[in-house]
Amino acid sequence: MRSIAFYGSSLVSAYWNGAATYYRGMIRALAGLGYRVTFYEPDVYDRQKNRDIDPPDWCRVVVYDGTSEALKRAAAEAGQADIVVKCSGVGYEDDLLLAEVLRAARPDALRVFWDVDAPATLAEMQAAPDHPLRRALGSLGLVLTYGGGDPVVAAYRALGARECVPIYNALDPETHHPVAPQDRFVGDLAFLGNRLPDRDARVEEFFTRPAHAVPGARFLLGGSGWHDRPFPPNVHRLGHVGTADHNALNGSPRMVLNIARDSMAANGFSPATRVFEAAGAGACLVTDAWEGIELFLMPDRGGAGGARRAGCGRPAAQRGPRARAADGGGGPPPGAVGTYLRAPGGTGPCLVRAASGPDGGGGMSLDIVIIGLSLSSSWGNGHATTYRALLRGLAEEGHRTLFLERDVPWYADNRDLPEPDFCRLALYHAVADLTGPWAERIRAADAVIIGSYVPEGREVIDAVAALRPRHLAFYDIDTPVTMSLLDEGQGGVSRRAAGAALRSLLLLLRGRGARPSRTGARGAPPVRSTARSIPSAISPSRGRRSGIWATSAPSARIGSPRSRPY
Repeated sequence: MRSIAFYGSSLVSAYWNGAATYYRGMIRALAGLGYRVTFYEPDVYDRQKNRDIDPPDWCRVVVYDGTSEALKRAAAEAGQADIVVKCSGVGYEDDLLLAEVLRAARPDALRVFWDVDAPATLAEMQAAPDHPLRRALGSLGLVLTYGGGDPVVAAYRALGARECVPIYNALDPETHHPVAPQDRFVGDLAFLGNRLPDRDARVEEFFTRPAHAVPGARFLLGGSGWHDRPFPPNVHRLGHVGTADHNALNGSPRMVLNIARDSMAANGFSPATRVFEAAGAGACLVTDAWEGIELFLMPDRGGAGGARRAGCGRPAAQRGPRARAADGGGGPPPGAVGTYLRAPGGTGPCLVRAASGPDGGGGMSLDIVIIGLSLSSSWGNGHATTYRALLRGLAEEGHRTLFLERDVPWYADNRDLPEPDFCRLALYHAVADLTGPWAERIRAADAVIIGSYVPEGREVIDAVAALRPRHLAFYDIDTPVTMSLLDEGQGGVSRRAAGAALRSLLLLLRGRGARPSRTGARGAPPVRSTARSIPSAISPSRGRRSGIWATSAPSARIGSPRSRPY
């Protein structure tokens, strides 16, 4: 059993500490995976006087005094752990804590910085070349962030991080679930969040102005710091709401509002904890719009002022009576609401891959984008089974995969896997979407793989190749057909893919009986056949690679749900 020394703000208190719920879900999941976690937190900001949970049985909690001496004693215990995690925003002498923890960590330990406020941290480091964390990045094996998407990953890598992986919020079903409504939380719109300088303007726009506009409605405001700010009389202040009451608060009013902080909204890809709390409780969620929202929510429809509704029309049995009366029909709950255990590319696989290193576990986990025929539907589509086994195997190896599927009616009407738990599935509507909303994701990926029989395949390959991804791959599941087309001089798609590979990397997963030399004869570089081509081709370098790599794994093996294709 691997041990983790985890230094954060607080696990047992959510008082002025929005990261508590995130930590709890993540660490509970790690404990379920067999990790032994000790959480070290300082006794500051009256958090210990406002505990909302007792120390749990799935994590040892060590509280140290808010003094330099106590901090150093706590940091010295990092030397006993296999994995050492220092989080941002601990709240007492963060720079000193970082230095002491890194000094105490064993040479063979994995050192991790976990950034729960990446946009703010990055802004500080970019403005200060001598920032302590910036100087320490080279000694860290891994940076994990509270969301942030590709912009945060790129920024951290540019500053010298070896690897950066966003770990998004998720649903903890043991904590967040529907409960009976409570009269004290009855209302039309509820917002729960502490007052912060970079959220004030957005609260005014999305909460205070609507309260003025609808004086007959009842608005609920929970969180600390709002006591001295004026609100209209129909706003009822709740003060600090303990996490034990969050389910009732989310399930009692007609609607629950999420408002992002300015920095999180500007960066995007940062769903707040309250989004998943509300989803788990069966709330009708209204959120301000931000980039990347479609990866986490299935919006019902756009709203006024840049707000969007999501999950307001889930089945009546999943929602409280007041919420059911609010809208009465429609869409599913947030589409990417996976649990912490099920989230693809989650913390556990990241730590395993990072700790094992290139010799022990094949290197760091990879970000892979696959543009294929269909993953969600096996209706008239033999590719689906192949993709499902392949992506499940990649997830088991710790890799993170985004599957982009063209949204077409015949698959939309026959989806038997709309929400896979081993990868992220997203639908696009036209080739232009790949060079628009998905362009940065494609550029940032370690590998982009285009499958055969993709709608408008030639245009897709040209468009993706023009984005110059790090590694470009063509995945041929229909090799005999492709070979026939090549022999007849009709293989435009394959020739274009081979041309793109001269600038990048072409992977060809071929079926039985196809010989690499035949492909090479059609203008592509010589094919190298290997059964472990994806990790070995991509892991050693983040630069662009050229040439053709082929795996000789037969389709029967790839199609087996029990297979480990790589």
